[in-house]
Amino acid sequence: MKTLFAQNSMKIRSLGAFIGIGLIFIGKDLSLGFLVGMAISEIYLSILNTFLSQALAQRYYGNGTNTLIFVSRNFLLMIPFVLTLMFPTYFNIYAAVVGLLYFKICIYIKYLFFRDKDPQ
Repeated sequence: MKTLFAQNSMKIRSLGAFIGIGLIFIGKDLSLGFLVGMAISEIYLSILNTFLSQALAQRYYGNGTNTLIFVSRNFLLMIPFVLTLMFPTYFNIYAAVVGLLYFKICIYIKYLFFRDKDPQ
């Protein structure tokens, strides 16, 4: 996962920033919602990447720390929704959802449409 994330991260971040800035012309709330969702998704994926690398390297799977990290990561995903509910004039909830899913959508598109041909 670390190599997958590192290979695509700069292009995906640049495209996401361009999309977020471009959404200003449609609506400020869309742009801010998308950028907040994308930023939280970036933080979530980096924490997940670090945790999975450590867990696989140390080969530990079942202790209370794993549950605490799981709960805290999921609370992190609630931040864009709380912001959109508290400040609906500044943030759009639908744009925040798209921002949260942005990295996953980009990786799926890359591997569905732009994958390398397998030599056979």
